[in-house]
Amino acid sequence: MSKATQERHKMQRMSKVWTAWQEVPITDEIRDSSPQMKRVAKIYANSKFEVQTFNCATSIGGVVQVVIAHHGHLLPVTWNDVLRIKNELFGADQLGVEIYPREVVSKMHIRILWMLPEGTDLPYGIDKESAWGGTR
Repeated sequence: MSKATQERHKMQRMSKVWTAWQEVPITDEIRDSSPQMKRVAKIYANSKFEVQTFNCATSIGGVVQVVIAHHGHLLPVTWNDVLRIKNELFGADQLGVEIYPREVVSKMHIRILWMLPEGTDLPYGIDKESAWGGTR
């Protein structure tokens, strides 16, 4: 078994419990660790994930870019993980979207969610006229 596989198995065993979120203090050392960290607004962590947020001014108002990764970047982040994180950190009523680029930008196991301004509604979605027919 490769070292990477061993590490992945170790992470899976360690991360079975989902603990409460803690806000991580952003130090000068963190800000200096990489170019994107100079703009980080908040960092949250629990036993399984690290979540970094970045405030973005847009034509529709303030959007929050949310970067989600398992600790160690060894495991993929599932759709269910993203939904639970969105609900716990931003609220079940808050609308977030994922954008899939034309090509792969990174080989890291991260997911990026864009939290739209409160009250924003999309002209499409599962609660609108959809491929399933009718409306909800």
